[in-house]
Amino acid sequence: MHLSNTTTNLHHSLKDEIDEIMSQPETLTLRYGKIAQTASDKIEQINQLLFTQEFNNEAEEINFFKNILPPLYATYMRYVSFYHIETRKPIGIKKTLERYFKKELKKIEDYSTQHAELSFYLKSGNTHLDHLYFVRARSINDHSVDNFFPAINKRCCTIYSLRIALLLANEVIKDYLYQSLTHIKESYTIGSIFDKSTFPSVKPLTWTGSKTDLIELAYALQTDGCFNEGKAQLNQIIEYLETIFYINLGNTTRVFQDILARKMGYTKFIDRLKNRLENRIEKIEEKNRK
Repeated sequence: MHLSNTTTNLHHSLKDEIDEIMSQPETLTLRYGKIAQTASDKIEQINQLLFTQEFNNEAEEINFFKNILPPLYATYMRYVSFYHIETRKPIGIKKTLERYFKKELKKIEDYSTQHAELSFYLKSGNTHLDHLYFVRARSINDHSVDNFFPAINKRCCTIYSLRIALLLANEVIKDYLYQSLTHIKESYTIGSIFDKSTFPSVKPLTWTGSKTDLIELAYALQTDGCFNEGKAQLNQIIEYLETIFYINLGNTTRVFQDILARKMGYTKFIDRLKNRLENRIEKIEEKNRK
């Protein structure tokens, strides 16, 4: 059917666009938001087709809502969830972040438990309930997707299509959360590198300069190849600075465009650092000459 082929092709193109977006020098949150919007646009295209096209028979409809549509929905749900996980992530010490990610994991575990019967049905290859699960004439009422996924039009799917999609998405989201927990425990974050039992005299630092200054510095550090022998990407450096200083730098690309538009010199922050350091050195030398 044309609709199935179109959906599959749109999903393939979405995967290519995801790779492109994830390579951009922006914060992780902004990239997740862009991907969620791109996926939403693909789903809207499918919605329009579903309003105008009919399935040839029930078997075709069942296959579409059981096997074709859920993976596309799952990709959309995944990146919406990533976006919300990152934007709602608290600023705090190691224990605060661990508690947050464990709470998110608990939500996924609860949903999996709630729909364990559906998971078993799918994995066992059963089909005897397909006519109840994957035909749109059935009523839809699943509060697990209400409001949280605005691109989902419930007139364009079945309740079980949505549940399958969320189960698929949750498998990847669960891995993402476990990786986040591992990152907290092992990486150089405020909660780990400055753990009082390991470094009792080291206190975390707070960036009190402007975000624009830090972004200017990030671009300079990447341009000069200061990290990983020059192999670190700009987005890696920005994410690292955001992590160690617990700061959200927002749309760094837009800020850099503002920097490029400056009339009185591009490197205002770096010039200020240079001037103040030179002044400090001159004072030291002057003092030594006396």
